Amino acid sequence: MKRLLVAATAAALIATAAPAGAAVDQMLPGSAGATAPVIALGPEGEAYVVARSATGGTSFWSVNDESATALAPAGLFSNLPGGAPGGLAVDTAGYPHVAQRNMQTSNVRRSIDGGSTWDRGTPIAAPGKIQSLAATNFNSIVEGSTLYALSVFRNNIIVSISDDGGLTFQDQEIIEQQCAICVDTLSNMAVTPDGNVWLAYSDPIQGFGFRKHDFEGSSISYTFMLPAPVLREPATLSVGPDGSVYAALALADGGFEVVRLDNVPHDNGYITDAEVTSAQVAVGDGSVGVSWIQTDDDGVDRVYFRSGPDLANLDDPIVVGPTTGAKVALVTDTSNVYRVAYQTEEGLRFQTLGGVL
Repeated sequence: MKRLLVAATAAALIATAAPAGAAVDQMLPGSAGATAPVIALGPEGEAYVVARSATGGTSFWSVNDESATALAPAGLFSNLPGGAPGGLAVDTAGYPHVAQRNMQTSNVRRSIDGGSTWDRGTPIAAPGKIQSLAATNFNSIVEGSTLYALSVFRNNIIVSISDDGGLTFQDQEIIEQQCAICVDTLSNMAVTPDGNVWLAYSDPIQGFGFRKHDFEGSSISYTFMLPAPVLREPATLSVGPDGSVYAALALADGGFEVVRLDNVPHDNGYITDAEVTSAQVAVGDGSVGVSWIQTDDDGVDRVYFRSGPDLANLDDPIVVGPTTGAKVALVTDTSNVYRVAYQTEEGLRFQTLGGVL
């Protein structure tokens, strides 16, 4: 087993029972056939879920500790061909924003009534600057209602910024224009409370790496590069309330590793030796959680979860539940209650772990 960042032993024995005491365990209504869920939390801990609907459009849910409400029927965002969601964020006013992408353009749509109605959307690519978007990732909010959107086009990785709550997006800031044929599907982004953008990206020559960009000072600093090929899927990034930045890495030759990016030397945690998909990390207030999907010996794909005060002290893995999908979503906030969403035969399942809402 090739371990890139740590030389720790494998994880402890895995518990096979479903997690006890889950405060919320709901099947999202109308979610049959929906895939690739994304969760975002509002300023009061309210949870929203967006996913690609069975018809190729976007479905949206509001979830609380008693029920889940489908607020956007399948196809609501499908006025453009292939109008699947590109991401989800909630601003400090509590307004959810959905980035919708297709082969031609990407828009960001906002709801001011919790998802019951949506505006027509704001383009995140100015005409004439980007002809099409190969990928768009939409991150969370910082400093009031500032929004950041990540796009990839040809050799450029571009960040578009809105400081008016998503009504307009400023000219794109090119954060990386020297990469040789960027592997856009491996690009991802996170934003710290002080406005620093952390970018994960890959290209076949340089390998996989992380960069920090300060838009205020227009400064860029490398953290480190890993040799290519190293990952089987995009790294997921998570920012804690204290500004700490963590990356989850599903390694190409098997295994799941988490690294903290914002301190040197980097804190590392080797999560499992299994061949995993959808490696996720979420950071709370003095707590870090990880989740992933792996195929067990009986041929069943299952979602797993671990958490603890830091990467060196994670609890033993628990099985969250069987899944028929390829993606699990994981988020938390200062409550240290972890929310997960994943695909099952019946639809999308939403659960909370690690506490009571």
